[in-house]
Amino acid sequence: MRLEIRTAAHAAFYLYAAVAFSGCATQKPNTDMALIQKIQVLEASNRDLKEKAIIARGQTFAPVKKVQEPDPIPFNDEHTLYQAALDAFWKKDSKKLKRVSSIFSKTFPKSPLADNVLYLKGSLDFSLDDVRGALETLNQLVEDYPLSNKRVSADFLRAILFSRLNLNEQSQETFARIVRQYPGSFEARQAKLQLRQSGESAGKSAEKSAGKPAAKSAVKPAVKPAVKPAVEPAVEPAVEPAVEPTVQR
Repeated sequence: MRLEIRTAAHAAFYLYAAVAFSGCATQKPNTDMALIQKIQVLEASNRDLKEKAIIARGQTFAPVKKVQEPDPIPFNDEHTLYQAALDAFWKKDSKKLKRVSSIFSKTFPKSPLADNVLYLKGSLDFSLDDVRGALETLNQLVEDYPLSNKRVSADFLRAILFSRLNLNEQSQETFARIVRQYPGSFEARQAKLQLRQSGESAGKSAEKSAGKPAAKSAVKPAVKPAVKPAVEPAVEPAVEPAVEPTVQR
């Protein structure tokens, strides 16, 4: 049995037209309430018809996935924006912290908190093993804010990242500069340990390479064949000629 479905809007329109053209406009004001009640009944009936039609056809509708919108970022106040950066850092939300850092750098580049926001992003990328993202952010901090109080911490992380990228020369230079420019700091003590460990490992590798015995040649020397002495031919004894006897006449 085919079910005909009409929307509630169509039903209301037809009912209102029928009432209007039948001269019900001259009835008492309570006619409007009766009309509204009839429309509500038609809407309920229409919903029932839709459900029955869906069941009859065996159709099901997949639930609509809600798209999670990113959290709104307040960018009108630097302190509120910095608090948003802190929240994203502690929640390890790298995407949000990246957006906050970008907005902060563009909106408040001269704020005393701008270098801290960059350091938060670089530290989070470092902890998440995002070597490229961390190095780019920390390089930006060092270039844009060379006098920042986060400079020494940023340099220390950069030195470790250089080592992970097998840029050992740059890593050693950065550690040495930290020891020279920031003596007595926590980063300087850690840098000394890194330099000492790298020096010991380099010395051990050099000792190993120097103490290895010479490799034996795998080619055996050619063995000359024994020379047999030459055998002299046997010398036959000389045969004396036979002497003919003298014949006496």
